[in-house]
Amino acid sequence: MRVMVDLPDVVWGALVDVADARKVKVNELVRSAVMALIPREVPARLRIPALVAAGLPDAVIAERLKVSKGLVGEVRRAHGLKPNRFERASWDDEFVGNRKEAA
Repeated sequence: MRVMVDLPDVVWGALVDVADARKVKVNELVRSAVMALIPREVPARLRIPALVAAGLPDAVIAERLKVSKGLVGEVRRAHGLKPNRFERASWDDEFVGNRKEAA
């Protein structure tokens, strides 16, 4: 399915900057954001390829979907996708809300 999205220039510019930093395309970031909004009932196996294509590393995907890194790697390899490399600090801000606070 093809969907057209109208974004303000400032938002588009921010997406381009993020995409460039992650070495992915803007459409992959948008697809990842949409997939992140899909209810949890959708199996993780169906969500993983889009998250990999958006440049997320296996560990971050596993954390976000609450699955094992092994499952993420298995699905990624089954789709012929290469792993994404990252520095953990570069993803911390994005996922702060998804982690439990230390008691």
